[in-house]
Amino acid sequence: MELWLEGEDSSSLTGHADRIWIGEAADVAVVHLDDHRGQDEALSLVGMIDWILVRCSDWTMIPLENIVAAAAGSGTRVAAAISKAVDLNGAAFALQHGVDALLLPADKELWAAAKTVLGERNSQNSEEPTAVVELLLADVTSIESGGVGERVCVDLTERLALGEGMLIGSSANALVLIHGETVPSEFVPSRPFRINAGAVHAYCLMADGSTRYLSELEAGD
Repeated sequence: MELWLEGEDSSSLTGHADRIWIGEAADVAVVHLDDHRGQDEALSLVGMIDWILVRCSDWTMIPLENIVAAAAGSGTRVAAAISKAVDLNGAAFALQHGVDALLLPADKELWAAAKTVLGERNSQNSEEPTAVVELLLADVTSIESGGVGERVCVDLTERLALGEGMLIGSSANALVLIHGETVPSEFVPSRPFRINAGAVHAYCLMADGSTRYLSELEAGD
């Protein structure tokens, strides 16, 4: 994660900045997240430009998380303008991934706090496994009824083999393998193109490493 300095500054902070931001650059699109239109604008730029710099007058993490999720694996990196120390962790660790850069004013206390967060972020990244996905065995300790609701079956254009399926879960960083319907039973034949994935609110892992809700899936994803 990079640390950018807001405006031209001749103080000692200049030497600690990965970039000096003077208001515009050819590789950066600035988006103001003041309402849903700002989020829509940012999402439309994903994959079209190197950097999206997000500014928000009243930080809430949900729009930023949506942009971070959309930008994952797209080639577009996300920077967030932060003016309060309380907002640093939310931006740096959004969806356990975080933004790619923090834009900070020339405030020594804020920069000191950002350096601490940067160290925590680097430490976390160094502890992550190098494999794209690591599957571990887990024990089911209890089963409880969740009531009645909609479920999603995902039909594919290719057949699955034994051991294949989708990674699904209610938390973006804790997913379980839902096996495809490749094993027949005495009641129904196998449907090797289908995953009985789960409830509409559940996350699923996409090919580019991002997550989406099952309710958001569309043909071609």
